[in-house]
Amino acid sequence: MLIRILVISYSQSGQLTEIVRSFISPLMGRKEIRIEWHQIVPFEPYPFPWPVWKFFEIFPECIFMIPPQIEPICFESEDKFDLAVLAYQPWYFSPSLPMAAFLASPEAEVLKDTPVITLSACKDTWLMAQEKVKSALEALGATLIDHVSFRAQGSRLASFITTPLWLWTGIQHNFPGILPSAGVDRFDIYNARRFGHAIRIAVQTSGLNRKNSILHGLGAVKVDPDMIPFENAVHWFFQFWAKILLFAGKPGQVQRVPALLLFLVVLLGAMGTAIPIALIMRCLVNPLRKKKIAGQIAYYEQPSGSDTDKLTFLETDKLSNGYE
Repeated sequence: MLIRILVISYSQSGQLTEIVRSFISPLMGRKEIRIEWHQIVPFEPYPFPWPVWKFFEIFPECIFMIPPQIEPICFESEDKFDLAVLAYQPWYFSPSLPMAAFLASPEAEVLKDTPVITLSACKDTWLMAQEKVKSALEALGATLIDHVSFRAQGSRLASFITTPLWLWTGIQHNFPGILPSAGVDRFDIYNARRFGHAIRIAVQTSGLNRKNSILHGLGAVKVDPDMIPFENAVHWFFQFWAKILLFAGKPGQVQRVPALLLFLVVLLGAMGTAIPIALIMRCLVNPLRKKKIAGQIAYYEQPSGSDTDKLTFLETDKLSNGYE
């Protein structure tokens, strides 16, 4: 029986493409599996490196997932896919605009009644973006069976410096010996193939279950509890300002400039006051909210979870079958 797997992705810097390539590498060249990989192409390309002003200018469109125009995707046949993989980058607590455009397009109807694995790569904020993707998939009639999250290497403070510099300058290694390189660690990219191996095992043994996780037990996601209140609070703040900016005008229109400058001033001020307050509140409140926090972590880590109990079995299977 031939298993057809659809892969849809968009990568601005190219690193997400590397991750996807590693992810599906154990599935390539197998007679029982056919992979159809489409990379989303916007009518107006998003540059990399990204000019700073243009980076901020699309902020309100990202928040409300206002889709840009993209090239139509033509599938190779009319047959249903047995599995779909959606790989995206979060932009401003939302899936990137090209991925948002695909999810809003007629072509996305191919996902109806199809099990879907989502894959994201980002600095460290993916919770709100994934919630929006989940809602879009539910509206399409798709079934989310797994999510895999890759985050930038280094501490939160380090990636707060290295990620914007990489995005705005294109230089990934800004401070060798002082700060780690920007983006996802090379080992994590290489190790993404463990998920492809798990899919291969599922295909060869029991077939692809349309409702249950394939990647559970492989350390697919790990939620930082500190990011849950942070993302919720900042997302609310961004929604408020996004409405103002949308009212002011469209990207490139001069009437949006004063509102965007005001937003940036307020944002810088908020960063200087909100971060210290958040650190103090975490120390005071978190010990009293352990049960609630545990429930939130379990919710956001669904459906794949952070457990790693199947890694040993997977390594044994790879060795016995002659895989790397």
